[in-house]
Amino acid sequence: KSDILELRFDYDTGRSFGQTRTFKFEDFSAMKVFISKVFTYNLPIIATCRHSDEAGLLHSSAVKGFCGSEVQRTPIMQNAVNEGVDYVDVELNHWLDIKRRSGTKSIVSYHNFDEVPEESSLIRIASEAVDRGADIVKIVGMAKHYSDVVRMKKFVIESSFVLKKPIIGLCMGEIGKDSRVFAEFTNEPFTYASIDDKSGTAPGQ
Repeated sequence: KSDILELRFDYDTGRSFGQTRTFKFEDFSAMKVFISKVFTYNLPIIATCRHSDEAGLLHSSAVKGFCGSEVQRTPIMQNAVNEGVDYVDVELNHWLDIKRRSGTKSIVSYHNFDEVPEESSLIRIASEAVDRGADIVKIVGMAKHYSDVVRMKKFVIESSFVLKKPIIGLCMGEIGKDSRVFAEFTNEPFTYASIDDKSGTAPGQ
């Protein structure tokens, strides 16, 4: 059972979402209807429109995250915020200037599809995210060895205390799956999971 829902607006290709009519998310009236339907689940909502450089599962497919410009991506996220989503996820390396409503929290995220950065780099990334105004810091890297998972979780435990901010630290890939389970034991605010094997938004989810 989900405790929180993430809406990935970069995955919109005009297809149908449940009983909602087919639309592009640039159609903000339809976007409003879609979000209102999701609100009926009475769960917190994360709004994400992932930049193509950090596109998760679609990183290696024909569709690589949001295919439009930053000028197009910004109003999609702003409209999601205006409709009352609880969290907005913005990439540290592809910053969007979004005006948050009272009560909307920011997740400042970083994704690395090649590796889990060394501890000094993880600390630097987290500090930069906090400087950007992050309510939650999210760092995701590709695990090649189990030691990568251990390093990520050690960083989460130590840096969340030092920075006084919640940190989500996840590892992608088959080896990294345990990092999602361990989140419960490293005091992370939440973790990410897919509803089935085909709908994950990152390798190993």
